[in-house]
Amino acid sequence: MKYVMEIKDSSKVFFISDPHFNHGNIIKFCARPWETKEEMTEAMINNWNSVVGPDDIVFCLGDFMWASSWNTTLERLNGHIHLIWGNHDRKDFKESYLKHLESVQEQLTLIIDNKIVYLNHLQLKHISNSYRRTNICQSNQDTKKQNRCMLHLV
Repeated sequence: MKYVMEIKDSSKVFFISDPHFNHGNIIKFCARPWETKEEMTEAMINNWNSVVGPDDIVFCLGDFMWASSWNTTLERLNGHIHLIWGNHDRKDFKESYLKHLESVQEQLTLIIDNKIVYLNHLQLKHISNSYRRTNICQSNQDTKKQNRCMLHLV
């Protein structure tokens, strides 16, 4: 398991956080514009594949999928997917899902275009001096706001 990864071509790299594929309650929690989890997941897969190509790299910062639909959803998504564990991802996760993922980790530090990017699902409440001049990409844990990945220079 790598904790530092270098990426040479940033034009083929995507970040996403908290998509919650197949999670029915997230529709009301985040005011998503779908009636059912099936309708939401189908639209999200189509949207994903319209942007992400088969050779692109995707980093998901947690809460990727809900329940037992991992294989059927993952096999339809473009890209080489790296998952940073989220609190919802461990529920019902099975080893067989790993065949669809490039890596699964608690956290990851990337070097992209000579910039350091730290990835984690949990928000960092205190940022030590060791992360100065580091781009922090983390999940937004406030479910009252729309979930998104925040990238900012510290």
